[in-house]
Amino acid sequence: MWVRIYDDIGPPPVKPQKLNVNAYLMYQMDQWDLVKTKLHEAQTVSGKKAGRDKHERDKVRVEIGRMWNELGEEAQKPFKDKVENHRLVNEREMEEWKKKAAEWDRKTWEVKDIWIKEGNSFEEFCARAREEQEDMDGRAVSLKRESEGADGGSAKKVRI
Repeated sequence: MWVRIYDDIGPPPVKPQKLNVNAYLMYQMDQWDLVKTKLHEAQTVSGKKAGRDKHERDKVRVEIGRMWNELGEEAQKPFKDKVENHRLVNEREMEEWKKKAAEWDRKTWEVKDIWIKEGNSFEEFCARAREEQEDMDGRAVSLKRESEGADGGSAKKVRI
C-alpha cells in the first residue's frame, strides 16, 4: 500500500529545519576567527608557547562574551534583526509545511480507498507487514546467534 501511495502522490513533505540561533551566537560566529587570531598573536608576543592551548576555546568565548556585553544596543541591532528575520521565516515555512503535510495526509486516505476498491484488503496488508517484520526480526536473531556461536560468544555483539 505504501508503495502505491508513494507512486501516486510521492513522499511526504519534508519538515523545514528550524533556524534556532540567537543574536549572541550569530555575533560569536562572526567574531570567532578574528578573536582567535588576536589572542594567538598576543600569546606569541608575550613569549608564551605558541602551540595549541588546552583552554584556547574557552578564552575565545570569554573574550567574545566581554565584547558582546560592551556593544551597545545599536551595534547589537543587526544581529537581533537577523534573529527576528529567521523567526519570521521559520513561522512562514512551518505554516506552509503544515498545510502541505495535511494535504498529503488527506491524499493518502484517498489512495488507500482506491487501493481497497481495487480488491486489496487492508487487513491482509497489515498481516503481511507483520509477517515481514517478524521475518526480519527472526533473521536478526539468527545472525546474532551465529556471531555469538562462531567463537564461543567472544565475538563482537551485533547491534540490532
